[in-house]
Amino acid sequence: MYFAVTEGQGELPVRLDLIDVDEERTAVFGAEGCLCSSIPGSHRGVLAFERLEIPEPGEYRLRCSSPANT
Repeated sequence: MYFAVTEGQGELPVRLDLIDVDEERTAVFGAEGCLCSSIPGSHRGVLAFERLEIPEPGEYRLRCSSPANT
């Protein structure tokens, strides 16, 4: 999964949740971490998930938020 953060600098606490598109079920996956950069600008990365089980067919999305806002 590809992601990009724009106009970031310093430490940015983030929470990632893989949720169904209608947000009717609990998150399939959730994790908290920190993106850190001493250079201002756009930062890109790739996430790889191993042994991730999707409970049923459907549309899902990756929600990125601040841990304080979840």
